[in-house]
Amino acid sequence: MISFIKKLFNKKNKLTCAVCGEEIHNNFRVMYLKINGCYGTYEVHYNCAEKIIEEIKK
Repeated sequence: MISFIKKLFNKKNKLTCAVCGEEIHNNFRVMYLKINGCYGTYEVHYNCAEKIIEEIKK
């Protein structure tokens, strides 16, 4: 897990949210999601993650 986080912050490319597409600066979560029919681990803004969790609870 530590190597994954180091790899994220050492990238020269900017991280973008898998849900809204905006750049991620420091407040994010890594979630296992199904997007466009494909399951995977995606980086999402904390606010976007909270919206997803609320939708699941309904």
